[in-house]
Order: sequence, then C-alpha cells, then structure tokens
Amino acid sequence: MYSNAEEDTLRETGVTSYPGKRKEVEDRIFQAMEPTFRSKGIQLERVLLRNVGYMSESFEQAIVNKQVAQQQVLTQDYLLQIEKIKAQQKTVQAEGQAEAIRLRGISLRANPGVINYEFVRNLPPNLEINVLPGPGGNVILNLPATGTSVSVEPAGPRRSNQ
Repeated sequence: MYSNAEEDTLRETGVTSYPGKRKEVEDRIFQAMEPTFRSKGIQLERVLLRNVGYMSESFEQAIVNKQVAQQQVLTQDYLLQIEKIKAQQKTVQAEGQAEAIRLRGISLRANPGVINYEFVRNLPPNLEINVLPGPGGNVILNLPATGTSVSVEPAGPRRSNQ
C-alpha cells in the first residue's frame, strides 16, 4: 500500500519490488462504503488513501531503508556506466595517439632529412649555429652559457669510415 506504482513502471526503473496495492485497497473501501452512503442520499465518488502509517515504527523504517537501498543501487549503477564511458573514451584516445605515432614513424623512415629539420627547428632561438659543408654536414653550436663550441652530428644514418 505504500506505493501506487504499476508493476511495469517499477520494472522500467530497475527497481525489483511488488507493485503498490493502494488502488486495490481504495477500491475495496469504496465498494464497502458506497452502498451505505447511497442509502443516505450521498454520492461517493472516490476514496483516496493518504499518509499511510503502520503500527510499528520499525516496519515503516524497514520500508524506508529498502527504498533508500534501492536508490543507492541505481546511483551506483549510474556511476558505473559513467566510468565505463570514460574508460572507452581513454581507449579511443590512446588508439588515436598510437596511430599518430605509427604514421609519424613511417613518415620519418621515408624522409630521414625530416629528423635533421626537426632537430634544427627545436633549437633555442638565441643559439649560434654553424654548419660545415661536406658529406657529413657537421654542425657547430656556440653555447652562450659557457662560451665554448660543441660539435654535434645531425641525427640520421651513420656512415662508417673504414
């Protein structure tokens, strides 16, 4: 009697419970009272039950606790669904990053000169760079902090002088 929810409604919300019997009790009371009222010249249209109480507070508290527990289950299920969606998003993002890295690797293998270009492009703007002509293309960097020159070979395939 505590609820008047239909069984289908309870099933849709994911709550496992018995449907409320309030309407059934209202109909029984109506059927019992209506002839008496009619005999007195009073037309009884409807009987409504409100503020249903129980003799035992512990029984009523048990009903409330059950409803709270069911709501907590629904909340946890909702949170679980959110976490699953977040995990799927991270998986898709990681797959996209892996594909980008794979394509960049293919591109760099096909064009090794790009590595040298990226190396020079990522050097600080205040760095003095001198490139010596020749097959090795040695690069001399004048580092401002120490005032000394350092020779750096560009990245790429190494050649053996044997």
